[in-house]
Amino acid sequence: MNKSIAGIVVAVLVVGGVAAFALSSNDDTSNDTSNDVTTSEVQSTEISAGDLRVALNNALREHVELAGVSLRNVFTESPDTDAAVSALDANSVEVAGLVGAAYGEDAESDFLDLWRQHITFFANYTAAARDGDMAGMEQAKEDLMGYGQAASGFFESANPNLPASAVMPLLEEHRDLVIATIDLIGAGDFEAAYVKLGEAADQVNKIGDALAGGIAAQMPEKFSDQ
Repeated sequence: MNKSIAGIVVAVLVVGGVAAFALSSNDDTSNDTSNDVTTSEVQSTEISAGDLRVALNNALREHVELAGVSLRNVFTESPDTDAAVSALDANSVEVAGLVGAAYGEDAESDFLDLWRQHITFFANYTAAARDGDMAGMEQAKEDLMGYGQAASGFFESANPNLPASAVMPLLEEHRDLVIATIDLIGAGDFEAAYVKLGEAADQVNKIGDALAGGIAAQMPEKFSDQ
């Protein structure tokens, strides 16, 4: 990945999540992340439903922290920008591992492919917005709609507690908040962009809670309420 594309990808990732870490002390969901539960622990043992939630939050918090470093590197044209982006992708692998802990290696691979695709689509939107390419922006929106359908279909096929009719609106809400934030940044309205970014951070927690709750309900023998 060259530095210019890497920078676009990093900016998109940060737009989607950088405020979550700063705002986490005010959110009840993230207050559950004080214990250190790793992805490998989720994969290797039976844990409580609460620990599953903690593991997801830990992985997302690490993602936000790495995204923050990467964004700073992009803005300063740091020579280690590519390394930071590689670390972000390693975190994506970790997040996919949590899905694999519940549904197996094939599902983990499929989810990782979807996750990486949606990052690319947001990157495409950001690049098109930067260049004033309206057609490119519309294509990226269409691609993101397709991702939402594929991702919600993925979880529906894996878990009856996560129907597409419930997951899709959450993904659409997140998409719209992220796109609105990118548009505000492109317009130079940073004050409004940070407000919108806070909304996106709060909304992502709803997605995480829905997924953790649905998985725990489907597999009480693995993710019990201990």
